[in-house]
Amino acid sequence: MYRVLLVEDEEIIRKGIRYSVPWEECGCSVVGEAENGAAGEEKIAELQPDIVITDITMPVKTVLR
Repeated sequence: MYRVLLVEDEEIIRKGIRYSVPWEECGCSVVGEAENGAAGEEKIAELQPDIVITDITMPVKTVLR
């Protein structure tokens, strides 16, 4: 099963993605969420997800590396 991290600054969109996509049917599970790019980088290092779904422009840090 692929591990997915959601990085999105708007909570309603982040929750919408989390709960509207049939993750298990796609062979995935959401392992975490982050509300900005800096928190996203920390979560990537901590959780080591296979897939990161992210917004392009966010507060604090825009570019994930």
